[in-house]
Amino acid sequence: MAEFYEFHDSYLTQIERREQLLILRIDAYRHTWPEGFKVNSGTGWTQPIEITIEEPSIVSEIVKLPVRILGGSIKSNILRAKPEDILGHEIPASLSGTSAVDIEIEGLEESTCEYTLMQIRGKSAAVTHKGEARFVENLPMRKVSNEGTTTGL
Repeated sequence: MAEFYEFHDSYLTQIERREQLLILRIDAYRHTWPEGFKVNSGTGWTQPIEITIEEPSIVSEIVKLPVRILGGSIKSNILRAKPEDILGHEIPASLSGTSAVDIEIEGLEESTCEYTLMQIRGKSAAVTHKGEARFVENLPMRKVSNEGTTTGL
């Protein structure tokens, strides 16, 4: 089963600087996706996480928090995570480390409706789960058949 955090439907709640680290605290939307089903199948959860970036270089920064995340990406030549958790530019739930990393977060500061963008480069990044996942929703279960077509369950 693949498990990953989606940037959209998540909230960036806090940014902490500690020596050579930048810690992003996110109330993240966690998607679980059963093997043999289409990516928009499975269940949705929320879970607090931290993304710790080593030796960060901030290209642009989000100043006012919290921010509802509209989109984002995490890019690295090496993502240390379960292979089934690596899908596009989402955050693998099992991410234990990376090589050099680029992270981009697009958000909306809800009280002012102001669009914000944060771009970070770093030596590496890792995810830490900071609490229990809370169930949000069941997503439609659409199985991929042998012919590559989708069937509903």
